[in-house]
Amino acid sequence: MIITTNLKPAELKNPPDLAHARIYDRIPERCAPILFAGKNSPGQPSRRRKTRHREP
Repeated sequence: MIITTNLKPAELKNPPDLAHARIYDRIPERCAPILFAGKNSPGQPSRRRKTRHREP
């Protein structure tokens, strides 16, 4: 399972209410957290070429 979020780890550990607390508690039970930090540059061209699938 892959879950993405813009929440910071502190926000996940201190949910605003009980409903969010129940959801946030289940995430570490099923997923291993990986932090991707760095500059996001959506305007930059991709370094990988996208290839299209050709129909036979």
